[in-house]
Amino acid sequence: MPLRHLIAVMDEHPELYQNLRTKLQIFTVENMFHMIPTIEDNLRKSTNEMFKSPGLSVEALPSITELSSIIQGLPKTIKLCEKIIQQLENLSVVQLAEFYQPISQLISKTLDSNILPQTILLRIVPLFNAIETIVPQRLYVETLKQWFLNADKHIQLGIIEHEFLVQEPTRVLRVDERVLQSPKHFQLLLNILEFYLKAARSYQKMVKAKYLSKFTSDK
Repeated sequence: MPLRHLIAVMDEHPELYQNLRTKLQIFTVENMFHMIPTIEDNLRKSTNEMFKSPGLSVEALPSITELSSIIQGLPKTIKLCEKIIQQLENLSVVQLAEFYQPISQLISKTLDSNILPQTILLRIVPLFNAIETIVPQRLYVETLKQWFLNADKHIQLGIIEHEFLVQEPTRVLRVDERVLQSPKHFQLLLNILEFYLKAARSYQKMVKAKYLSKFTSDK
């Protein structure tokens, strides 16, 4: 069974798979370099197939472009945004993963209570948590790009990519200071930091093994 489906099943019944889910997440992170392209490509393919299935109304789902436009219009579009959040809450975990970019935008917008109230944040966090079990890499990169907009001026947004963060995981702490002041946002940041610390450890092991292998073969 593909990992993405297994994680989705465990999210549907977390009380039954609590111990297994943690082990699977660790396994996924430690093998991220090999698995991410396949997982995300297959996810996109299967999601597109579900959207085309006779039993699912495509019109009922907001497009990513439309949702991003609505988010940009906040707080004027707050009512419409709440309606779309409700639609997103009704999606399966696999379907929801397609909307990682708008969710990262919404999470960032909630840093300003004048734009989005905390009640909206409480609804968005579970969506964020669901998506990070499927496509953590893309979600985290997009979220960090949003959080760096008003933060470390020495970091160019163009270099905030997965490879950069794997090599310098502690950079994630140099985000907008409002993230550090909000308990909900700070918890998400800790999740991201843990992910990249584990990915960095895996990367270092891989590099070490590569050089040891080369050193041994040269003898």
